[in-house]
Amino acid sequence: MPLHFPPKRANPVTLLLALTLLLTSCNQPTSTTDPAATQNLPIVEILETPNLSQPNPQGEWLILSIEEHGYAHLFLYQPDILPITRITTGDWNDTHPALSPDRKQLAFASDRSGYWDLYLMDLQTGNLTQVTNSQHYDSAPSWSPDGQWLAFETYVNDNLEIAIVNVTTAEIIPLTQHPASDHSPAWIPGEGRQVAFVSSRSGDNDIWLADLDLAGDERYINLSNTPNASESAPVWNAGGTQLLWAATTQAIGFNGLYIWDAAEPTRSARWVGDGSLGVWNESATQIVTVIRAPNQTFLTAYNLEG
Repeated sequence: MPLHFPPKRANPVTLLLALTLLLTSCNQPTSTTDPAATQNLPIVEILETPNLSQPNPQGEWLILSIEEHGYAHLFLYQPDILPITRITTGDWNDTHPALSPDRKQLAFASDRSGYWDLYLMDLQTGNLTQVTNSQHYDSAPSWSPDGQWLAFETYVNDNLEIAIVNVTTAEIIPLTQHPASDHSPAWIPGEGRQVAFVSSRSGDNDIWLADLDLAGDERYINLSNTPNASESAPVWNAGGTQLLWAATTQAIGFNGLYIWDAAEPTRSARWVGDGSLGVWNESATQIVTVIRAPNQTFLTAYNLEG
């Protein structure tokens, strides 16, 4: 069946920030580190949701979670191909969208059942499938490269852990079982046998890597290992060769972005620039981030090729 929902109006401020951040990361022709360059960005509003039979498989895809009328809903946008199109609606929240490697399914977290679970949407038919079904908090899905598994964060036994679930059989396998808080998984593209995540098992939040081919303590490696900083938001580039994350210093609260190179695993991550949350463009030549100042929020792009 085609996807069709009644028209609503989205919160233009929330949409401006989310849309511009993701859109710029994919299509920005030039980069700047001057926050003033983003001051006059237009406000984008959603006026109507058209029918959607099937997204065009070509071109850039932007999947957004936008808050409107007190609830977060999902939207699909393809520049010059598909207008901003609402694909979920209702008196519940849909967040953390993750597009499958073949671009045919969308994984996301939702509290539509009364509890936070993972769902799949078939982008060809609009059909929904509930993947997890528990009273736990399940969120932040990340696809395996073969499209058969999702890594996700789950709240069990009063603690956040990482697990993986088979999207066909719903089989769940714990990936972490530690007294510390483990969350924000990012499955590496390519061979797909490693999952990056945030953990406080070293005393503060660091970026860790779990190798699915190993067991016991040998499975986990601390990539950031910074006792005076707290890391968050790991994101792989499309090739799985570099991992981006944000870090906040404990002493002065300075926010910065860092890149770890998988080809030099023992080398410390290099500083990219200021920022508290970063995204890659598809060619991994630019990073777009949010920089906050008193009463203002700026968008800044860093060109990694100089």
